[in-house]
Formats: sequence, C-alpha cells, structure tokens
Amino acid sequence: MTSLISLPIDESILSQHLVQKINSVHFNYTITSGLNDSNGIAISGLNLNGGSIKNLAGINFSGITSAADNPMYMVDTNNPNPVTLSLDNSLTSNNVNRAEALTSGLIKVGSLASGETAEITLSRSSSNSSVVKYITGNGNEQAVPLTAQDLATLGNGTISVSVVKKDAAGNTSTTTSNTFALDTLAPSSPMLSLATGISDGATNAEAKSATGVVNLLSEFGSNISVVLSKTGVTSINKSFTSTGSNIAVVLSDSELTSLGTGEVTLSAIATDSSGNTSLSSLINFNVI
Repeated sequence: MTSLISLPIDESILSQHLVQKINSVHFNYTITSGLNDSNGIAISGLNLNGGSIKNLAGINFSGITSAADNPMYMVDTNNPNPVTLSLDNSLTSNNVNRAEALTSGLIKVGSLASGETAEITLSRSSSNSSVVKYITGNGNEQAVPLTAQDLATLGNGTISVSVVKKDAAGNTSTTTSNTFALDTLAPSSPMLSLATGISDGATNAEAKSATGVVNLLSEFGSNISVVLSKTGVTSINKSFTSTGSNIAVVLSDSELTSLGTGEVTLSAIATDSSGNTSLSSLINFNVI
C-alpha cells in the first residue's frame, strides 16, 4: 500500500510518496524554482492508506497526521535584487592613479543585507589577470579596498568591475557592472640641464633672457612644479606644462631680487594627467 505525505509550500500542497527502507521511512522532494516558504516546511497531511508507521520499539505513530512549521527547513528560491555599485566620480573623472586606487572610497557596494554576500571581480580586458574580493552584508554601503598587490595584478588600462550578490539560501542576483581607467605608472623625474652660458654663473641679464637659467624636459602634458631655494631666502615656486621639448626657466626682476646672489637650488617634480607624481630632480646654479 502506498502512503502519501502532503507539504504546504508557497500556498501549494505538494504530495509525494513515502519510500520504505529498512527500519526507516524516507521522503524525497526536489524543490523547484518559484517555491518559497519563509516560515519553514510544515506537514499538513499524512495519508497512510491503511498502513502504519512504528518506531524501533514497535510503537504505532499512525495517529500523527500533521506537524507545525519547521524553521530548519525553510524554502527560498527567489533571486535577490542586484547590488548597487558606485565609483567615486571625483576620482574617476580622469584616470585613477595609484594613490586614489588605494583609498577606501573608490568602489562602493550597497543593497547588501545581513546574511548576504557579494563577489566583486575586477579584470582588465587586455589581459587575463583578475582580482576577486568578497564582502558580507551589514545593511550599509561598503567600500571595497584594493591593495598594492591588487594593482600590480591588474596593471594599467580599463578595469571592469562586476558584482554578484548571493543570499543566505544560495540564490544569486544578476550582475552589476561598471568600469574605470587605471594609471598607476609614475612619470620619470624631469631632466634638468643648465642653460647655455650659465655654468660659470648667471647674470641678471642671462637669467631674464629667453633661454633662462635651467632647461626642463618631462613627459608630454605633465605639470612640472619647480621650487627655487637658497639658504635664508623664501623659496620661489613656479609651474610649467610640458610640451615634450625643453622649457626654459626664466627669472623675473622681483625673483632675482628675492634670491640675491649666490648658489640657488632648483628642484622639479612632474605630475602626469592621472595625478601620479615623479621623484624630485635637483640642479644648482649661481647668481652673480
């Protein structure tokens, strides 16, 4: 005789045959997509069709026809909503440099509740390299930190960010994606050379001429910050945009008055369009 067990799941009554084995009775049912029971599975009916269920002591349990919700067996087949993924616009308006990539606010993931997790994959289209990060939901938007090793793995170029959410039941969301351009390569230090005729000292006329006192050469488009300093004198700051060719550092009358005569140190740092900075270059010359 075949016995039936009935389970109310997602407002439907599911019936399945009991399978008798040695000293036990088994019930098997495969949950399909769309079935949900947030309170836990209950037994709404047990039809033994004239049969009986006994324990090992031989006690008849055929009078049991139902069981309350069991929170150990909840059913959830719904895919969760996708996460929110945001990139800091103040950092991604241009290429993201090394310092910006290592800040905690570049990538942020939200809509992640307690018990949910997110898998964040960063990859560069021109290589097979990728970095995978995981965060656990706490109900708040969370930053996805990157490390120096992550940046080395990814390399420079267009970085794709994709995020998939998984809920406590193991259901996954659709993918949320975004991209940003990564440039972590610092420019070379500016090349400095004394202008023609300056090696034996710069007169006021030479320093004010079109050839100036020092030639600067740096990566095209980079910004060159120059500081002229002398012991006991307030430093003079100048800035230039590199054209890819030599740029002359010309001094004005007021700058020469501030510097006075004697040895002057000129230091220069290049900053590229992404905001990466070079090491400093130094050169000395005399004002006579």
